[in-house]
Amino acid sequence: MGKRLRKRTPQPTIIISSSAVRAETTATILAETINYPLSDLKIDERLYGAEANDVIAIIRELDDAVDCAMLVGHNPTFTNLINSLSGSQIDNVPTCGMAVLRFPTTTWSKIGETQGELLDFDYPKKDMT
Repeated sequence: MGKRLRKRTPQPTIIISSSAVRAETTATILAETINYPLSDLKIDERLYGAEANDVIAIIRELDDAVDCAMLVGHNPTFTNLINSLSGSQIDNVPTCGMAVLRFPTTTWSKIGETQGELLDFDYPKKDMT
């Protein structure tokens, strides 16, 4: 999935991961694959056990200088988050699944007030279906 992420644009200007070992390991592997500085990887304990609204609150705290954010977390929260923010009907975001959303705003503090657009949804076994 890291190789697929590397081919996508834009690349994340910030990566925020849950403090869970599996999430942090995944974030580290993805960061290394896209040449993101590991020293810039942010670990946010609030993502562990968070609900979709909690994640939206974390997103709203982002500095507007950040163009593209990548969050690494857990289900069912991230499936609910993606569906809530985009109006999509994804049944499940599989392990290491990725969703790219675009929002009609230039400030992170507005995320969740208007619906975003799901631009891409990818996961490891997608090629096999």
